[in-house]
Amino acid sequence: MNLTRKTCLLLITAAMYCSFDSHAQSSNLTLDRSAAMANARSVDTQLTINQLTEPGTLNDGMGTVEKLRTLSQRDDWPLPARELAIYQFTRSLAALTRHEVDPAILDYLTLYQPQVWVSSDEHAQDLIPLFNIRAAAAGIKNNWLRQDSKLLATQVINTHPSEFVALFIQAQDRQAQDKVVRAGYLDALRQADSDSVQAIGAQAFEQLRSIPELSALLAVVAQADKNGDTIQRLLVDGKGPQIAPVLRSIAQQLNRDQLAKLLQFAVAKAPAENAALAIASWWPELSSDPATRQLLLNTLAYPELGSAAALALADKPNVQTIHELQQLAEGDSLAAKRARIALDIDRQNLIREQLQ
Repeated sequence: MNLTRKTCLLLITAAMYCSFDSHAQSSNLTLDRSAAMANARSVDTQLTINQLTEPGTLNDGMGTVEKLRTLSQRDDWPLPARELAIYQFTRSLAALTRHEVDPAILDYLTLYQPQVWVSSDEHAQDLIPLFNIRAAAAGIKNNWLRQDSKLLATQVINTHPSEFVALFIQAQDRQAQDKVVRAGYLDALRQADSDSVQAIGAQAFEQLRSIPELSALLAVVAQADKNGDTIQRLLVDGKGPQIAPVLRSIAQQLNRDQLAKLLQFAVAKAPAENAALAIASWWPELSSDPATRQLLLNTLAYPELGSAAALALADKPNVQTIHELQQLAEGDSLAAKRARIALDIDRQNLIREQLQ
């Protein structure tokens, strides 16, 4: 397809969308959800969907768009049934690849203006589409982009692994699609061989302090590192929200002794923000370990980490932990104040549980 034809298709799609939007605005419905669903299911839509997905049809972008537009306006079907058919058609595209569907079809669906609205389950005063066709189409586009990104990254890892970090950095422009692209890159990294993963990790660490976003990449590397060296480096130099999920997943991969040593390292050497995340993520797995309990009791006196330790110790403490906190709670020291906070939180949690 040459550029001129692409331009024409986009213009025709936009014109059709404007016409459809005008029609939609004049025929919006707000219905009770059960009534709307009853109307939607009053028609057998499968034959129409089958016709829209016949071989060759999806390659005819403008022809399919015209059929969808006609479907949205047919008078012999209730409006909810029309939108159900378009929604089901949209979801059926998820089983296909990008190359099997003409781009004009997804362009039309991502611009679709919902006509049937119902009350939100969470807030009755808020209206939401009965069938969110636009969101379904956007999800398919994002999935295709993620798969394309994974394929590209896999090729780079297999041929020039040294270029993978540069590829990942290029997707840090803060555009809406960058998150999806990076997710595809990380999917490829998770399936790479261990030598490639470690080599990529070494390159990423060299640039981590100047590019904190590489923490997401190193989180994948850390999950593959059973020795804990990568995790230690990530605790010291990593930044950003990507760290918390990997710390939680690590708790499921390492044995208690390994995890306890990593927490000791985090408290002693990691920045306070990362150490606090480690405490919150790993204490549930270590709460029965006497050495770790003593570590957190000692940490109550730390100005920057004492609050994180108190919150952890207040999370379903056993009898020994409560006894230790009660002993520490006497006096006016910072550790005593934090111990009292932990005991107060525990009491409030117990009262809340009894009232439920």
